[in-house]
Amino acid sequence: MTQRQNPGKSSHTTWQRRWLLVGGPLAVIGVSMAAKVMWTNPQAGAAGVPGQPARPAAVGGVNPAAGTARQPGAPAAVQPKALPQPGAANPQAQIVANINGEEISREELASACVQRFGKPVIESMINKQLIARYCAQQKIQVTDQDVAVEIDRLARKFRMTSEDYLKMLKQERGIQAEQYASEIVWPTLALRRLAAQKITPTEAEIDQAIEAQYGEAIKTRIIICNDQATAQQVWQQARQNPDDFGALARKHSQDPSASVGGLIPPIRHHLGEPVLEEAAFSLNESDRVVSELLTLDLPTPEGTTPVRQFAILKYEGRLKPVPIQREQVAAQIRDGIVDKKLREEAARIFEALEQQAQADRAIVNVANDPRLKQQFPGVAAQVYQQNITLAQVSEECVKRHGIEVLETMISKRMLQHALRSNQMQVTQDDLDAEVARAALMMGKKNAQGGPDVQAWLAAVTEENGVSVKTYVDDSVWPSVALMKLAGQVEITPEDLQKGYEANYGPRVKCRAIVMSNLRKAQEVWEEARQNPTKEHFAKLAEMHSMDPSSKALQGQIPPIQRHGGQQVLEEEAFKLKPNELSSIINMSNNYVILFCEGYTQPSQVPFAEVQQDIQDDLYEKKLRIQMAQTYSELKENSRVDNYLAGTMHYPTKKAAYQQAAGAAVDEIPANTPTAAGAQPGPRR
Repeated sequence: MTQRQNPGKSSHTTWQRRWLLVGGPLAVIGVSMAAKVMWTNPQAGAAGVPGQPARPAAVGGVNPAAGTARQPGAPAAVQPKALPQPGAANPQAQIVANINGEEISREELASACVQRFGKPVIESMINKQLIARYCAQQKIQVTDQDVAVEIDRLARKFRMTSEDYLKMLKQERGIQAEQYASEIVWPTLALRRLAAQKITPTEAEIDQAIEAQYGEAIKTRIIICNDQATAQQVWQQARQNPDDFGALARKHSQDPSASVGGLIPPIRHHLGEPVLEEAAFSLNESDRVVSELLTLDLPTPEGTTPVRQFAILKYEGRLKPVPIQREQVAAQIRDGIVDKKLREEAARIFEALEQQAQADRAIVNVANDPRLKQQFPGVAAQVYQQNITLAQVSEECVKRHGIEVLETMISKRMLQHALRSNQMQVTQDDLDAEVARAALMMGKKNAQGGPDVQAWLAAVTEENGVSVKTYVDDSVWPSVALMKLAGQVEITPEDLQKGYEANYGPRVKCRAIVMSNLRKAQEVWEEARQNPTKEHFAKLAEMHSMDPSSKALQGQIPPIQRHGGQQVLEEEAFKLKPNELSSIINMSNNYVILFCEGYTQPSQVPFAEVQQDIQDDLYEKKLRIQMAQTYSELKENSRVDNYLAGTMHYPTKKAAYQQAAGAAVDEIPANTPTAAGAQPGPRR
């Protein structure tokens, strides 16, 4: 049995992943998610660094550059009836939260919000001021009612009410209702009205879009190579033996479709790469089964050399056009073209506004210039001599990001309280060591092979638009604190064996049909049993599977491994023999039918050679689970009153609350106000 103490050991994870367990809404779903991939190393046999670096969630998982803000002079946001606000009865209260007896003031919250989001908020307020000014010049007005109607229209597209739509935006994208109305819908409507006279679609454009959506399509497989010499050799082999195309794709293709023998979704007219489209529609099942060797120059950022790749297509079949009446779909197609043109024209108009403002020297960003800050105290920026004050920016930051930033501050206060209770502390050496580990893990090394901390800090702060202080405060410190609180991680021999089997053992090559209705699944299973061949199962998958990927690929899925996190599916798959049909497998309200095509050969890599890599990977995964569990317990046993969000939470253990806040839970009535004049919201 291997036992390791967290703080003193090198790790193969990132600060972003660790903080995802405690940042943002702080819902500790990481336990179940990490358990699903416990035994799987995404880079089996590599150096143990699992996957690519995630984009850092600098403050509660929110992108600092997102959104725009309401400007002075622009129409006010829609009223609460149309756009429900957070549940706080008094959003201007001076105390915004109480954690185990410790208060967070609105002033502290505003400072934290400005530190993290001040720059993008100022920029977005400037942008909206420009749009509002130009709308006034063009005598274009966007009212509160216009915004409410547009939100209702967008909600209906998703078959939702406005209230449910706004709730979904808040839950899934972290966008508050007022923020969405003011920063997204209002500018969009304003720019679209400015662009409206230039976006009438032509009949030719409508016909082309109809063909792209409903016209014929070619089913193909693809091989993509980065090297021309290799591509030439593979092309010759494919031409000589087209039936080997799938095996050649699995062996040589650089495309993700290699895992399913190069099978890709059908190619249609006017969508995607023209070279591939032209080649696909020239193929047939007789004399042109395999295409010529195709050269693809992939687009790259302006000023850089295009990336060149080489592709080979194999004909798999032709899908007939969908029989439709033009007049039945023309209106919907026209709306889609209008939306696309509006976006393009609106972007051009806004770019022109920015260029004109720069030419007029009309934008002064006072907050970025120490000399101007002295000259214009209390001013953040000027747009055509109209002030945007620091107070406005501060309030806008709280309005836009207050709830998520406050959650992050609450999280940190809970961690600080837990450290004090356990007589622990996070030192500067701890923080430096964690940053150094992150630098090594992200490949930032100096000439001696050690961590290049400065290069890593420059990269992470530039990429995510945050300061070093924000990165350390919101990501590094909580990660180190939670590792200390999580304690020891144990790796057992059984863990190591499962990790080895998952990464180097045999896998089941299957096709799958996924359905949501049991009766339909029984009918399809019976039909598959009557003709249990790969070809017939592939047709059934194409006809009946509800999963878009398996449907498009005739049921092909990546090979199923052991200990991959889907125990029921794995057990059924590994019972199958080649060309055998599974029973109907119940998977989270869906029903799956498998057809076994055989097994992959296990790797011959000796266990001793990869044991350390597997151990390092398992250590990090177990560490993440243990951190999540620790944080979940900490959260459950803390008293948290969030006045801004209008929520409250009592500890699940009375003793924990008594120790933290000096009162007995039984003595607190359920209807006790959470702040002066504010009733508590629902318990979380």
